[in-house]
Amino acid sequence: MANNELTLHPVWVNDLCGYSDSDGNIVIPCKFKRILSQDNKLFKVWNNDDKCGFFDLNGKEITPCMWLDAYFSEGLALVQNDEEKWGFVDMNGEIVIPCTWKWAECFREGLAAVVNDDVVWGFIDKNGQTVIPFKWKGARSFCEGLAPVMNDDRKWGFIDKNGENVIPCKWLDVENFDEGYALVVDEKKKVGYIDMEGNLVIPCERSYREYLSKDYQ
Repeated sequence: MANNELTLHPVWVNDLCGYSDSDGNIVIPCKFKRILSQDNKLFKVWNNDDKCGFFDLNGKEITPCMWLDAYFSEGLALVQNDEEKWGFVDMNGEIVIPCTWKWAECFREGLAAVVNDDVVWGFIDKNGQTVIPFKWKGARSFCEGLAPVMNDDRKWGFIDKNGENVIPCKWLDVENFDEGYALVVDEKKKVGYIDMEGNLVIPCERSYREYLSKDYQ
């Protein structure tokens, strides 16, 4: 924790939650139904109407409780308004990308996957500009330079940040890359792993159900 950040402790008054510093001084007022720490960087708070907002670690309100849902990542919060559309606000609570999207993912590696009213996915940058065209039936966040996408045949593959389909869409499902490898599910619902060139390095032999079970080794 940075030296200018306070050490905060949860306190309850009349069944409402807030936070105090180590001296017992109230930093975040006890008026919230619920408070959740996000990555030890921010506090997400909910009021009695189940609207959410954010405070920083010094107790400064970033955005009031006005959103149906919200998630901070890479300096921007993905927020959902009363019309159930998604957009982004910055650390000052300013709306920097209007709530126009039917659904969206948080920013990862500088890009966010968003879906328009035609239920087609593309990717935008932090200025709200389209950088990867809307052409996918499904998409997930970038990780290690690649993002999962689903084509019209409902098969998954990966694109790079230029929008090139570098790993063909032929899998029933995939997960993000982690340390150079990604889980894939084939037509028989068997699980294996590919490398970042799309080569199958662990054959699809175990069932997806077995993979999800605690017994999977």
